[in-house]
Amino acid sequence: MAFNSEQYLKKNQDVADWYTDGSQAGLHGGDGVYNKKHGTNTAGWEKGWVKDMNKRYGTNHSDMGQFSRDQYAKHHYAKYGLREGRTWEAPTPPPQPKPQPKPQPKPKSIPAPPKPQKQAPPKYQSFIPQKEIENPKSPRRRYAGGRDFRDSLNNAQNGIGFEEQAQRELSFQDASTAQSSQASSDIFNKYANANRMAQFGRSDGSSISNKYVFNAAQSNPLDVVELDKHIRKAPLYHEAKSEVAGLQTYGDKYRFSRENALAWSQPEPMTGFTAPDFSSIYDKTKNDIDSIKI
Repeated sequence: MAFNSEQYLKKNQDVADWYTDGSQAGLHGGDGVYNKKHGTNTAGWEKGWVKDMNKRYGTNHSDMGQFSRDQYAKHHYAKYGLREGRTWEAPTPPPQPKPQPKPQPKPKSIPAPPKPQKQAPPKYQSFIPQKEIENPKSPRRRYAGGRDFRDSLNNAQNGIGFEEQAQRELSFQDASTAQSSQASSDIFNKYANANRMAQFGRSDGSSISNKYVFNAAQSNPLDVVELDKHIRKAPLYHEAKSEVAGLQTYGDKYRFSRENALAWSQPEPMTGFTAPDFSSIYDKTKNDIDSIKI
């Protein structure tokens, strides 16, 4: 959870009382709200607090009131509060109502068909006691007078097995999601609500990371402000060291030219010139060429 300055001062009233005294104009004399509530004279405190906070924030203030409440609270927590186990209270978010799952419609029950009335057995059942007529050449074939035929006929007439079959068909219809679009929509809503309920109350973890980033910055053993100043001064420092080392090694290389500067004198302008005799040059060259025999 990120550090909250106002909540920290609100929970730790003694810390807030000292800021009330120290933030007054001028150095605090020691008699104020903190002395009255907690019985401790605070004379001389403000100068030390201003010095420590100037070092932390890289400022040059002379009064504690020049620092904001946020700067004061963070400095107090880093120097004293963390070691003393002080905490801050974050505002409690209002409770969010939990999403209620959508009630699933009950499947419509199909009334069972009326039970058939028991009817008088037909006349041909008078032959039941008679011996079964079977074909010796085909023993697996059922005849009208056989036992299997008579049992199936009696069950159908008396309604035996009808209710079981009807119940199996109803169960198959309820379990099938392809019976209607309503059933498919209900199943989708059911699992969508379950997913939202599973994700409710979770966080992306940013508050935890911010907490440890802040703690690392507050407990850093290096003074970042002083380190930055040192890095920025390093090029100038090394340049000066290089010049000193060069003077110690080679001496003042520019002393002679500086003490024995040459006198400057304007040079004389160029004089005119005589043009060559191009005709005699031509004649000589032509005679040389003509004397060549091929």
